[in-house]
Amino acid sequence: MSPLWVLAVPFVTAPLVYLARRASRLAGPISAAISLGLALSALILPWATRAELMGWTFVFDTPRQAVYIVLQLGMAGLFLYGWRISQGWSFFPFALMASALLGIALTSQRLLLSILALELAGLLLVFLIQSGARERTRGALSFLVPWFLAGPPLVYIARTLDQAALPPETAPARFIAAGLAVGFGLWLGTVPFQGFPLSALEDSPPMVSALLLGPYRIIIAALLVLALAQHPWLAADPRIAFLLQGAGGLSILVGGVLALLQSSPAVLLAYAALADLGVVLLAVGTGRVDIALYQLALHLGAVVLLTMSWGALRYYGALNGHHGVAAVANRTPWAKWGYLLGGLALAGVPLSGGFISRWALARSLAGTSPLWGALLVGAAAAVGLSYLRQLNGGGEAVVDPPAERWVPGLVLALMVLNVGLGLVPVPLLDLARTWAQGLGFSG
Repeated sequence: MSPLWVLAVPFVTAPLVYLARRASRLAGPISAAISLGLALSALILPWATRAELMGWTFVFDTPRQAVYIVLQLGMAGLFLYGWRISQGWSFFPFALMASALLGIALTSQRLLLSILALELAGLLLVFLIQSGARERTRGALSFLVPWFLAGPPLVYIARTLDQAALPPETAPARFIAAGLAVGFGLWLGTVPFQGFPLSALEDSPPMVSALLLGPYRIIIAALLVLALAQHPWLAADPRIAFLLQGAGGLSILVGGVLALLQSSPAVLLAYAALADLGVVLLAVGTGRVDIALYQLALHLGAVVLLTMSWGALRYYGALNGHHGVAAVANRTPWAKWGYLLGGLALAGVPLSGGFISRWALARSLAGTSPLWGALLVGAAAAVGLSYLRQLNGGGEAVVDPPAERWVPGLVLALMVLNVGLGLVPVPLLDLARTWAQGLGFSG
Protein backbone atom coordinates (compact mmCIF):
# COMPACT_ATOMS: atom_id res chain seq x y z
CA MET A 1 0.00 0.00 0.00
CA SER A 2 1.33 3.43 -0.94
CA PRO A 3 2.05 5.70 2.05
CA LEU A 4 0.60 8.61 0.07
CA TRP A 5 -2.78 7.87 1.60
CA VAL A 6 -1.38 9.06 4.94
CA LEU A 7 -0.96 12.49 3.37
CA ALA A 8 -4.39 12.35 1.73
CA VAL A 9 -6.51 11.44 4.77
CA PRO A 10 -6.53 14.93 6.38
CA PHE A 11 -7.58 16.54 3.08
CA VAL A 12 -10.47 14.10 2.71
CA THR A 13 -11.70 14.39 6.30
CA ALA A 14 -11.22 18.15 6.81
CA PRO A 15 -14.49 19.06 4.99
CA LEU A 16 -16.40 16.70 7.31
CA VAL A 17 -14.80 18.32 10.33
CA TYR A 18 -15.63 21.74 8.89
CA LEU A 19 -19.31 20.85 8.78
CA ALA A 20 -19.16 19.98 12.48
CA ARG A 21 -16.88 22.89 13.39
CA ARG A 22 -19.35 24.59 15.75
CA ALA A 23 -19.94 21.36 17.67
CA SER A 24 -16.59 20.97 19.42
CA ARG A 25 -17.84 17.90 21.29
CA LEU A 26 -17.99 16.17 17.91
CA ALA A 27 -15.25 17.87 15.87
CA GLY A 28 -12.66 17.56 18.64
CA PRO A 29 -12.61 13.78 19.07
CA ILE A 30 -12.89 13.24 15.30
CA SER A 31 -9.83 15.43 14.65
CA ALA A 32 -7.88 13.81 17.49
CA ALA A 33 -8.76 10.32 16.24
CA ILE A 34 -7.57 11.22 12.74
CA SER A 35 -4.21 12.50 14.01
CA LEU A 36 -3.71 9.52 16.32
CA GLY A 37 -4.61 7.15 13.49
CA LEU A 38 -2.12 8.83 11.18
CA ALA A 39 0.61 8.62 13.81
CA LEU A 40 -0.11 4.92 14.35
CA SER A 41 -0.19 4.26 10.60
CA ALA A 42 3.15 6.01 10.14
CA LEU A 43 4.58 3.88 12.92
CA ILE A 44 3.52 0.50 11.54
CA LEU A 45 3.75 1.11 7.79
CA PRO A 46 7.05 0.54 5.95
CA TRP A 47 8.28 4.04 5.12
CA ALA A 48 11.59 3.21 3.46
CA THR A 49 10.22 4.05 0.03
CA ARG A 50 9.44 6.78 -2.48
CA ALA A 51 6.15 7.57 -4.14
CA GLU A 52 5.20 9.57 -7.22
CA LEU A 53 2.14 11.76 -7.61
CA MET A 54 1.57 14.08 -10.58
CA GLY A 55 5.28 14.31 -11.26
CA TRP A 56 6.22 15.12 -7.65
CA THR A 57 8.37 12.71 -5.65
CA PHE A 58 7.64 12.11 -1.98
CA VAL A 59 10.29 10.52 0.22
CA PHE A 60 9.25 8.34 3.15
CA ASP A 61 12.44 7.53 5.05
CA THR A 62 13.14 6.95 8.74
CA PRO A 63 13.97 10.55 9.75
CA ARG A 64 10.86 11.91 8.05
CA GLN A 65 8.80 9.11 9.55
CA ALA A 66 9.94 10.07 13.04
CA VAL A 67 9.22 13.78 12.54
CA TYR A 68 5.80 12.97 11.05
CA ILE A 69 4.86 10.80 14.03
CA VAL A 70 5.90 13.56 16.43
CA LEU A 71 3.91 16.07 14.35
CA GLN A 72 0.70 14.03 14.44
CA LEU A 73 1.01 13.17 18.13
CA GLY A 74 1.41 16.85 18.89
CA MET A 75 -1.63 17.72 16.77
CA ALA A 76 -3.68 15.04 18.55
CA GLY A 77 -2.85 16.64 21.89
CA LEU A 78 -3.95 20.06 20.62
CA PHE A 79 -7.23 18.64 19.33
CA LEU A 80 -7.97 16.84 22.59
CA TYR A 81 -7.41 20.05 24.52
CA GLY A 82 -9.57 22.07 22.13
CA TRP A 83 -12.29 19.47 22.59
CA ARG A 84 -12.74 20.59 26.23
CA ILE A 85 -11.66 24.27 26.14
CA SER A 86 -12.71 26.09 22.99
CA GLN A 87 -9.97 27.50 20.75
CA GLY A 88 -12.28 29.13 18.21
CA TRP A 89 -14.82 27.71 15.78
CA SER A 90 -12.28 27.40 12.95
CA PHE A 91 -9.61 25.58 14.95
CA PHE A 92 -10.36 21.94 14.12
CA PRO A 93 -10.81 22.01 10.31
CA PHE A 94 -8.09 24.58 9.61
CA ALA A 95 -5.58 22.97 11.97
CA LEU A 96 -6.27 19.59 10.36
CA MET A 97 -5.65 21.05 6.90
CA ALA A 98 -2.50 22.76 8.16
CA SER A 99 -1.18 19.43 9.48
CA ALA A 100 -1.79 17.88 6.05
CA LEU A 101 0.20 20.65 4.36
CA LEU A 102 2.99 20.30 6.91
CA GLY A 103 3.14 16.59 6.07
CA ILE A 104 3.52 17.41 2.38
CA ALA A 105 6.26 19.94 3.14
CA LEU A 106 8.10 17.33 5.19
CA THR A 107 7.96 14.46 2.68
CA SER A 108 8.39 16.28 -0.63
CA GLN A 109 11.75 15.63 -2.27
CA ARG A 110 11.70 18.97 -4.06
CA LEU A 111 12.20 22.03 -1.93
CA LEU A 112 9.88 24.06 -4.14
CA LEU A 113 6.79 22.03 -3.23
CA SER A 114 7.79 22.11 0.44
CA ILE A 115 8.00 25.90 0.37
CA LEU A 116 4.63 26.20 -1.36
CA ALA A 117 3.00 23.83 1.14
CA LEU A 118 4.40 25.84 4.05
CA GLU A 119 3.10 29.04 2.46
CA LEU A 120 -0.40 27.58 2.24
CA ALA A 121 -0.18 26.30 5.81
CA GLY A 122 0.83 29.78 6.94
CA LEU A 123 -2.21 31.23 5.20
CA LEU A 124 -4.47 28.85 7.15
CA LEU A 125 -2.76 29.85 10.38
CA VAL A 126 -3.75 33.46 9.74
CA PHE A 127 -7.41 32.47 10.12
CA LEU A 128 -6.61 30.49 13.26
CA ILE A 129 -4.80 33.45 14.82
CA GLN A 130 -7.80 35.70 14.32
CA SER A 131 -10.18 32.94 15.53
CA GLY A 132 -13.20 34.54 13.91
CA ALA A 133 -12.91 37.75 15.98
CA ARG A 134 -13.25 40.68 13.59
CA GLU A 135 -11.93 43.18 16.12
CA ARG A 136 -8.58 41.35 16.44
CA THR A 137 -6.57 41.76 13.27
CA ARG A 138 -3.18 42.97 14.52
CA GLY A 139 -1.81 39.52 15.30
CA ALA A 140 -2.95 38.01 12.00
CA LEU A 141 -1.52 40.93 10.02
CA SER A 142 1.81 40.77 11.85
CA PHE A 143 2.06 37.06 11.02
CA LEU A 144 1.42 37.86 7.35
CA VAL A 145 4.47 40.14 7.13
CA PRO A 146 7.21 37.46 7.33
CA TRP A 147 4.97 35.07 5.40
CA PHE A 148 4.74 37.60 2.55
CA LEU A 149 8.39 38.73 2.65
CA ALA A 150 9.97 35.27 2.83
CA GLY A 151 7.74 33.45 0.36
CA PRO A 152 8.75 34.82 -3.08
CA PRO A 153 12.55 34.71 -2.58
CA LEU A 154 12.36 31.22 -1.06
CA VAL A 155 10.28 30.01 -4.00
CA TYR A 156 12.91 31.37 -6.42
CA ILE A 157 15.78 29.86 -4.43
CA ALA A 158 14.01 26.50 -4.16
CA ARG A 159 13.42 26.43 -7.89
CA THR A 160 17.10 27.18 -8.51
CA LEU A 161 18.25 24.49 -6.09
CA ASP A 162 15.91 21.90 -7.59
CA GLN A 163 17.27 22.52 -11.09
CA ALA A 164 21.01 22.11 -10.59
CA ALA A 165 23.82 21.96 -8.05
CA LEU A 166 25.95 25.09 -7.93
CA PRO A 167 29.64 25.37 -7.01
CA PRO A 168 29.97 27.15 -3.65
CA GLU A 169 32.27 29.85 -5.05
CA THR A 170 29.82 31.16 -7.64
CA ALA A 171 27.74 34.31 -7.18
CA PRO A 172 24.38 32.46 -7.34
CA ALA A 173 25.57 30.16 -4.57
CA ARG A 174 26.38 33.14 -2.36
CA PHE A 175 22.97 34.61 -3.12
CA ILE A 176 21.29 31.31 -2.26
CA ALA A 177 23.13 31.08 1.07
CA ALA A 178 22.07 34.59 2.06
CA GLY A 179 18.52 34.12 0.76
CA LEU A 180 18.01 30.88 2.66
CA ALA A 181 19.27 32.48 5.86
CA VAL A 182 16.96 35.48 5.54
CA GLY A 183 13.94 33.47 4.38
CA PHE A 184 14.12 30.81 7.06
CA GLY A 185 15.01 33.47 9.63
CA LEU A 186 11.80 35.32 8.80
CA TRP A 187 9.73 32.15 9.01
CA LEU A 188 11.30 30.98 12.25
CA GLY A 189 11.23 34.45 13.83
CA THR A 190 14.92 34.47 14.75
CA VAL A 191 16.95 37.60 15.52
CA PRO A 192 16.53 40.21 14.01
CA PHE A 193 13.00 39.15 13.02
CA GLN A 194 11.85 38.18 16.52
CA GLY A 195 9.24 40.93 16.71
CA PHE A 196 6.86 39.45 14.15
CA PRO A 197 5.50 36.52 16.23
CA LEU A 198 4.76 38.65 19.32
CA SER A 199 1.44 40.15 18.24
CA ALA A 200 0.33 36.82 16.79
CA LEU A 201 0.96 35.03 20.09
CA GLU A 202 -0.79 37.76 22.10
CA ASP A 203 -3.94 37.52 19.97
CA SER A 204 -3.97 33.74 19.48
CA PRO A 205 -5.80 31.15 21.59
CA PRO A 206 -3.31 28.99 23.53
CA MET A 207 -3.48 25.98 21.21
CA VAL A 208 -2.95 28.18 18.16
CA SER A 209 0.14 29.56 19.89
CA ALA A 210 1.23 25.98 20.47
CA LEU A 211 0.68 25.21 16.79
CA LEU A 212 2.73 28.25 15.72
CA LEU A 213 5.65 27.54 18.04
CA GLY A 214 5.40 23.75 17.95
CA PRO A 215 4.46 21.78 14.82
CA TYR A 216 4.72 24.69 12.35
CA ARG A 217 8.12 25.86 13.57
CA ILE A 218 9.43 22.30 13.92
CA ILE A 219 8.59 21.45 10.31
CA ILE A 220 10.32 24.65 9.11
CA ALA A 221 13.45 23.77 11.10
CA ALA A 222 13.31 20.16 9.87
CA LEU A 223 12.98 21.42 6.30
CA LEU A 224 16.12 23.51 6.78
CA VAL A 225 18.00 20.41 7.94
CA LEU A 226 16.64 18.38 5.02
CA ALA A 227 17.71 21.08 2.54
CA LEU A 228 21.25 20.93 3.93
CA ALA A 229 21.21 17.13 3.73
CA GLN A 230 19.94 17.12 0.15
CA HIS A 231 22.52 19.70 -0.98
CA PRO A 232 25.81 18.80 0.75
CA TRP A 233 27.62 21.78 -0.75
CA LEU A 234 25.28 24.01 1.27
CA ALA A 235 26.08 22.15 4.48
CA ALA A 236 29.81 22.48 3.72
CA ASP A 237 29.57 26.20 2.95
CA PRO A 238 31.24 28.15 5.81
CA ARG A 239 28.88 31.06 5.16
CA ILE A 240 25.90 28.90 6.04
CA ALA A 241 27.60 27.69 9.23
CA PHE A 242 28.49 31.27 10.19
CA LEU A 243 24.94 32.53 9.60
CA LEU A 244 23.38 29.65 11.53
CA GLN A 245 25.75 30.08 14.46
CA GLY A 246 25.24 33.84 14.47
CA ALA A 247 21.44 33.59 14.31
CA GLY A 248 21.44 30.89 16.98
CA GLY A 249 23.75 32.75 19.35
CA LEU A 250 21.88 36.04 18.98
CA SER A 251 18.53 34.30 19.45
CA ILE A 252 19.75 32.69 22.68
CA LEU A 253 21.12 36.02 23.95
CA VAL A 254 18.15 38.20 22.98
CA GLY A 255 15.59 35.61 24.08
CA GLY A 256 17.19 35.20 27.50
CA VAL A 257 17.67 38.92 28.17
CA LEU A 258 14.21 40.02 27.02
CA ALA A 259 12.51 37.15 28.85
CA LEU A 260 13.66 38.69 32.13
CA LEU A 261 11.78 41.90 31.32
CA GLN A 262 8.39 40.36 30.51
CA SER A 263 5.24 40.10 32.57
CA SER A 264 2.89 38.97 29.79
CA PRO A 265 2.74 35.16 29.50
CA ALA A 266 2.38 35.35 25.71
CA VAL A 267 5.42 37.58 25.23
CA LEU A 268 7.45 35.55 27.73
CA LEU A 269 6.55 32.40 25.80
CA ALA A 270 7.72 34.04 22.57
CA TYR A 271 11.14 34.95 23.97
CA ALA A 272 11.60 31.66 25.81
CA ALA A 273 10.83 29.78 22.60
CA LEU A 274 13.22 32.10 20.74
CA ALA A 275 16.07 31.18 23.08
CA ASP A 276 15.23 27.49 22.75
CA LEU A 277 15.12 27.77 18.96
CA GLY A 278 18.54 29.41 19.08
CA VAL A 279 19.92 26.19 20.57
CA VAL A 280 18.60 24.28 17.55
CA LEU A 281 20.16 26.70 15.04
CA LEU A 282 23.46 26.76 16.93
CA ALA A 283 23.56 22.96 16.91
CA VAL A 284 22.90 22.80 13.15
CA GLY A 285 25.53 25.48 12.50
CA THR A 286 28.17 23.53 14.41
CA GLY A 287 27.35 20.24 12.69
CA ARG A 288 25.58 18.64 15.66
CA VAL A 289 22.39 17.78 13.81
CA ASP A 290 21.66 15.00 16.30
CA ILE A 291 21.41 17.57 19.10
CA ALA A 292 19.20 19.75 16.90
CA LEU A 293 16.76 16.90 16.19
CA TYR A 294 16.71 15.92 19.85
CA GLN A 295 16.05 19.51 20.86
CA LEU A 296 13.19 19.87 18.36
CA ALA A 297 11.34 16.97 19.98
CA LEU A 298 11.88 18.47 23.43
CA HIS A 299 10.78 21.88 22.16
CA LEU A 300 7.43 20.48 21.05
CA GLY A 301 6.79 18.74 24.37
CA ALA A 302 7.67 21.81 26.43
CA VAL A 303 5.65 24.22 24.28
CA VAL A 304 2.52 22.04 24.32
CA LEU A 305 2.73 21.52 28.10
CA LEU A 306 3.31 25.21 28.71
CA THR A 307 0.51 26.44 26.48
CA MET A 308 -2.00 23.90 27.79
CA SER A 309 -1.29 24.95 31.38
CA TRP A 310 -1.30 28.65 30.49
CA GLY A 311 -4.58 28.24 28.61
CA ALA A 312 -6.20 26.51 31.59
CA LEU A 313 -5.01 29.21 33.99
CA ARG A 314 -6.25 31.92 31.66
CA TYR A 315 -9.59 30.20 31.10
CA TYR A 316 -10.25 29.60 34.79
CA GLY A 317 -8.96 33.08 35.62
CA ALA A 318 -11.53 34.63 33.28
CA LEU A 319 -14.27 32.98 35.32
CA ASN A 320 -13.00 34.96 38.31
CA GLY A 321 -12.52 38.25 36.48
CA HIS A 322 -8.71 37.92 36.57
CA HIS A 323 -6.37 37.94 33.62
CA GLY A 324 -3.08 36.88 35.21
CA VAL A 325 -1.90 33.29 35.43
CA ALA A 326 -1.27 33.62 39.17
CA ALA A 327 -4.89 34.40 39.99
CA VAL A 328 -6.14 30.81 40.07
CA ALA A 329 -2.81 29.00 40.47
CA ASN A 330 -3.51 27.87 44.03
CA ARG A 331 -6.90 26.41 43.07
CA THR A 332 -5.52 24.57 40.04
CA PRO A 333 -2.25 23.04 41.26
CA TRP A 334 -2.01 20.77 38.21
CA ALA A 335 -2.05 23.82 35.89
CA LYS A 336 0.33 25.74 38.15
CA TRP A 337 2.92 22.98 38.19
CA GLY A 338 2.40 22.24 34.51
CA TYR A 339 3.03 25.88 33.66
CA LEU A 340 6.13 25.99 35.84
CA LEU A 341 7.51 22.67 34.60
CA GLY A 342 6.84 23.59 30.97
CA GLY A 343 8.63 26.91 31.41
CA LEU A 344 11.63 25.29 33.08
CA ALA A 345 11.77 22.59 30.39
CA LEU A 346 11.72 25.27 27.70
CA ALA A 347 14.46 27.13 29.56
CA GLY A 348 16.65 24.02 29.70
CA VAL A 349 17.44 24.04 33.42
CA PRO A 350 19.14 21.03 35.09
CA LEU A 351 17.08 17.82 35.32
CA SER A 352 15.20 18.76 32.14
CA GLY A 353 15.79 17.29 28.70
CA GLY A 354 16.81 20.69 27.37
CA PHE A 355 19.71 20.79 29.81
CA ILE A 356 21.14 17.61 28.29
CA SER A 357 21.22 19.12 24.80
CA ARG A 358 22.71 22.38 26.06
CA TRP A 359 25.37 20.52 28.01
CA ALA A 360 26.33 18.40 24.99
CA LEU A 361 26.42 21.48 22.77
CA ALA A 362 28.54 23.43 25.26
CA ARG A 363 31.05 20.56 25.38
CA SER A 364 31.22 20.50 21.58
CA LEU A 365 31.90 24.25 21.51
CA ALA A 366 34.31 24.32 24.45
CA GLY A 367 37.31 24.20 22.13
CA THR A 368 36.03 27.20 20.18
CA SER A 369 35.20 29.57 23.02
CA PRO A 370 34.05 29.18 26.64
CA LEU A 371 31.64 32.06 26.06
CA TRP A 372 29.21 29.69 24.31
CA GLY A 373 28.76 27.71 27.51
CA ALA A 374 28.25 30.89 29.54
CA LEU A 375 25.67 32.08 27.01
CA LEU A 376 23.71 28.82 27.18
CA VAL A 377 23.76 28.75 30.99
CA GLY A 378 22.88 32.43 31.33
CA ALA A 379 19.91 32.25 28.96
CA ALA A 380 18.57 29.12 30.67
CA ALA A 381 18.81 30.81 34.08
CA ALA A 382 17.11 33.97 32.80
CA VAL A 383 14.16 32.14 31.26
CA GLY A 384 13.80 29.84 34.28
CA LEU A 385 13.75 32.79 36.71
CA SER A 386 11.17 34.53 34.56
CA TYR A 387 8.78 31.60 34.85
CA LEU A 388 9.36 31.25 38.59
CA ARG A 389 8.44 34.93 38.94
CA GLN A 390 5.25 34.55 36.87
CA LEU A 391 3.34 32.65 39.54
CA ASN A 392 3.96 35.14 42.37
CA GLY A 393 1.10 37.47 43.32
CA GLY A 394 -2.03 38.10 41.31
CA GLY A 395 -4.68 37.66 44.00
CA GLU A 396 -6.77 34.67 44.91
CA ALA A 397 -9.51 32.99 42.92
CA VAL A 398 -13.05 33.18 44.21
CA VAL A 399 -14.79 30.73 41.89
CA ASP A 400 -13.51 27.18 41.86
CA PRO A 401 -12.55 25.84 38.42
CA PRO A 402 -15.10 23.60 36.69
CA ALA A 403 -14.92 19.88 37.34
CA GLU A 404 -13.03 18.92 34.19
CA ARG A 405 -10.86 15.83 34.26
CA TRP A 406 -9.77 15.58 30.65
CA VAL A 407 -7.59 18.70 30.57
CA PRO A 408 -5.80 17.92 33.87
CA GLY A 409 -5.15 14.43 32.55
CA LEU A 410 -3.49 15.82 29.42
CA VAL A 411 -1.36 18.22 31.44
CA LEU A 412 -0.28 15.53 33.91
CA ALA A 413 0.62 13.14 31.07
CA LEU A 414 2.78 15.82 29.45
CA MET A 415 4.42 16.58 32.80
CA VAL A 416 5.37 12.91 33.15
CA LEU A 417 6.68 12.89 29.56
CA ASN A 418 8.84 15.99 30.06
CA VAL A 419 10.23 14.74 33.36
CA GLY A 420 10.91 11.33 31.84
CA LEU A 421 12.83 12.84 28.93
CA GLY A 422 14.93 14.79 31.39
CA LEU A 423 15.71 11.83 33.64
CA VAL A 424 16.14 9.21 30.88
CA PRO A 425 17.42 11.07 27.80
CA VAL A 426 19.58 8.32 26.30
CA PRO A 427 16.94 6.51 24.16
CA LEU A 428 15.81 9.72 22.44
CA LEU A 429 19.41 10.87 22.01
CA ASP A 430 20.31 7.56 20.36
CA LEU A 431 17.31 7.87 18.04
CA ALA A 432 18.28 11.43 17.13
CA ARG A 433 21.82 10.29 16.36
CA THR A 434 20.47 7.52 14.13
CA TRP A 435 18.20 9.98 12.30
CA ALA A 436 21.08 12.39 11.75
CA GLN A 437 23.28 9.63 10.35
CA GLY A 438 20.41 8.55 8.09
CA LEU A 439 20.42 12.06 6.62
CA GLY A 440 24.15 11.89 5.97
CA PHE A 441 25.41 13.88 8.96
CA SER A 442 28.12 12.50 11.20
CA GLY A 443 26.45 13.80 14.36
